[in-house]
Amino acid sequence: MNLWIGECLRIFRIILGNPASDVELWVLTGLGAISLILTIYKIGDLLGAHQASKARATIIMIISVAAMLAAVAAINFYVAPRLTHHHDIRRYLPIAAAVAVLFVVSTPLMCVIQRTSYFSGLFSLLLSAAVAAVVIALGSTAFNAISTGSKDLNKQKDRKETINKLIE
Repeated sequence: MNLWIGECLRIFRIILGNPASDVELWVLTGLGAISLILTIYKIGDLLGAHQASKARATIIMIISVAAMLAAVAAINFYVAPRLTHHHDIRRYLPIAAAVAVLFVVSTPLMCVIQRTSYFSGLFSLLLSAAVAAVVIALGSTAFNAISTGSKDLNKQKDRKETINKLIE
C-alpha cells in the first residue's frame, strides 16, 4: 500500500510541477481542487445538468482524480517495466491511461451523478481540467516569482552591506 501511495504522490507532484515545499504543494492542490469543483459545478449548471451542485462536483472530482492516479500508477508499476525497448510508447502510456479513465470512468460518473448527457459531461470535465491546469500554472508561477524576488532582495542586501563596509 505504501508503494502505491508513494507512486501516487510522485505523480501528483509531477502534475503540480514539482513544488519546492509542502506549503506550495498544499496551496497548489487547494487551488486546483477548488477550480475543478467550481468549474464542474458552473459548467454543469450552464449546460443544463439537472442535479448540478457543489457537493456532487466534489464527489466527481475526488473519484475522477483518484481513478486517474490509480490508473497511471498501475501503468507505471505493471506495464511500463515490460516495455523496455519501446520508449515512445512508455512515455505516452500514462497520458493514454488518464484519457481512458476520462472516457470510461469520469464522464459516465458525471452523467449519473449530475444527470447530464455524455458529451456535455465530457465537455465540462475537459474544460474544468483546462481551467485547473491554468490556475495551477499561475499559482506555480506566483511561487516562482516570490522565491526569485526574495533571492534578489537578499543579493541587494548583501551588496549594500559590502558597499557600506567598503565606505567605512
